[in-house]
Amino acid sequence: MNMEERWRPKTFDEVVGQDDIIKLIKDKDLRHFFFYGPSGTGKTTVAHLLAKKHDVPIEELNASDDNGIDTVRGTIKNLSETGGKRIILLDEVDNMCLTEDTEIIVGTKKLPSFRSLSDMVIGKKIMIPSVNPETLEIENDKGFLVDSGYTDFFEITLENGEKIKASEKHPFFSLENGKLTEVKLKDLKSGDDLVELDNLFNYCETCGKRTFNQRFCSVSCKNKGHSKDMSGKQNPMFGNTWSPERRHKIVSKLSDGRFKGKNNPNYGGTFHGSNFWDYATPEMIKKLKDSIRETMCKSYKERFGERHLEERLKRHPKADLERIKTNFWINEELKNDYIVCEDCGKKTKTSDNEGIYVHHKDGNHENHTKNNIKFVCPRCHNLVEHDCKSRFLEKGWKITHKPKIVRNGVKIKSIKYIGKKKAWNISMKKNHNFLLANGVLTHNTRPAQAALRRIMENPLSETCFVLTGNDAWKIIKPIKSRCACYPFKRIDDYTIGEHLLKICDAEGVEIDEDAQEGLLTLIEQVDGDMREAINTLEKVIDKDKKITKSAVLTFVKPELSGEALRVAIDGDFEGAQKLMEDAFINSRQDIDQICKELLKSVNQINDKTLKIRLHSALAEAAQGCEDGTNSVSYLIQLTGFIAKAWLLVHTSNECPVLRGAE
Repeated sequence: MNMEERWRPKTFDEVVGQDDIIKLIKDKDLRHFFFYGPSGTGKTTVAHLLAKKHDVPIEELNASDDNGIDTVRGTIKNLSETGGKRIILLDEVDNMCLTEDTEIIVGTKKLPSFRSLSDMVIGKKIMIPSVNPETLEIENDKGFLVDSGYTDFFEITLENGEKIKASEKHPFFSLENGKLTEVKLKDLKSGDDLVELDNLFNYCETCGKRTFNQRFCSVSCKNKGHSKDMSGKQNPMFGNTWSPERRHKIVSKLSDGRFKGKNNPNYGGTFHGSNFWDYATPEMIKKLKDSIRETMCKSYKERFGERHLEERLKRHPKADLERIKTNFWINEELKNDYIVCEDCGKKTKTSDNEGIYVHHKDGNHENHTKNNIKFVCPRCHNLVEHDCKSRFLEKGWKITHKPKIVRNGVKIKSIKYIGKKKAWNISMKKNHNFLLANGVLTHNTRPAQAALRRIMENPLSETCFVLTGNDAWKIIKPIKSRCACYPFKRIDDYTIGEHLLKICDAEGVEIDEDAQEGLLTLIEQVDGDMREAINTLEKVIDKDKKITKSAVLTFVKPELSGEALRVAIDGDFEGAQKLMEDAFINSRQDIDQICKELLKSVNQINDKTLKIRLHSALAEAAQGCEDGTNSVSYLIQLTGFIAKAWLLVHTSNECPVLRGAE
């Protein structure tokens, strides 16, 4: 048994550094808990102690791996339904997410359109095309939006200038040997290819906006394009003039009285157009809508009388009187100005030339029952509910079809961190993928937290969940509201040192002056992580039960970046530059660790003005590192900070010193 397991607390009283939380938890009844805070602060240990106190079995699972949703829906669901009390310790359910301003392709493969995640309804299933992983062709599929709390996001910039915002673990695809291979954002780098859909897009000939294999993106662009097509010599009438006979014939035809008085579009001195919707004011449209609604909301009897109903029943003997009357619920649905198309999810007007269609599934327009009614937009009504392909073929019209298949077609230019944002998921029904608005294929995001929420809501289950994680904002609110949430704080250096000395005394480890210096170095490096402190202690104890500072430095990385700042302030810029390169390149320290060491060194400066200026310079360097894409740009930012520190000190008469530095 290793030292960490030997010294894992056996009772609540043995837990160190979390006295306030232990007082609140140890007498609580068993329920759902959420423990969050830095690593190595006792979250897992307290979960095991709760199981021991209540004498129930504990199952420890990890739902943050690649099979998170399968773990939740499979293993956890089965355990929670087996009966009897138990605790399931579930490590953080990480999100694979997109930001709310991300646009995806919705609708059908024949009739696709763009939709922003912010415009979708949570849990509402709509048509979202996906790609069959076997044939690599686009298929009709369904999916819905899932709320996934908050998480860290990165921005991918593609070589064509377009951008994608996704979380670190969000998966995309690459095409290898004709098969789709999943690759997470954290494993991508500049120059990598992403899979996109071929033969999907065209570009508007007027404004250049992306379209779905169409010449124009809108009616206005279509009008401009056709005007251009018909201008000059391209017009069949180019060079021809109307004869006096033809002109007289047209004038005589239009002078028959059809445009007299108010029938003339120019009546009153203002051209209103020949179509009501062209000249109607908002007040006129509102008045018409109110009139239609008032009429439609009346029953058949109120509108036409009892005699009309009797005549209608004679014409349609199979029609049920009550069924005829029950269409009022349709009018209730159409009371709002907009309704969502049940096929493509498009927000469609309830009145207008392009308003919503009330589609009868069985073709019987007398059957207004809810199971037989479907609200669809005009395009879905014509092309989805009533397939127009057969009609085209009957008339002998040609249908050009290019198979939409995936390919490696877009390269990554850069990736940068953009901070914490609201996160959303898309859950698909058939194929585990969907398409972004730029044609890039991305993996179906697995709503593990949403599935866990549904399991936790089961009133018959006696299972209690203990969720652990580093950050509270990564867990969605519906889960947190069902848990008792406790923040575990970072363990202070004094408490860690006291506990390590206790372990050394019990293990028979000799503590001399050199060992004390080694332990102090160890404690400074673990940053409040008791687990890392105990594991490192076990590594540095030699066969003679002794600890040396040199042994500790073997496992603990020196603070080279902090030393680089001290050397620069002392006047040796070349030496400071070499130390910074050594810290970043040779010692392979990560950016977060380097910035943390620099921040610690800046805080040790006595001069208040210089400290403020260095804090500002460090913030700029840290932001530059976040915007950087490779190790060279990182090193340039860090070296630039060292140079600015040298200039701030040695271009003035001040020469501040670091506390504790000679």
